[in-house]
Amino acid sequence: MQGIGKFVAGLVMLIVVVGFKESLLTAKSAAVCQGVCGLAVDKMWRVLIGFGAVPGKHS
Repeated sequence: MQGIGKFVAGLVMLIVVVGFKESLLTAKSAAVCQGVCGLAVDKMWRVLIGFGAVPGKHS
């Protein structure tokens, strides 16, 4: 089951990155990711952690 969880986490993150693509493209590099880009990254990790909590809620 751990392998499935890792696969699903990667898939969810890929979908989230595609969803926030326009916000991420505002930064020239990772070192200068501020403003809209920083807000997008903050939301992205919160979405990933939120999806990770779903299996724990149901067990």
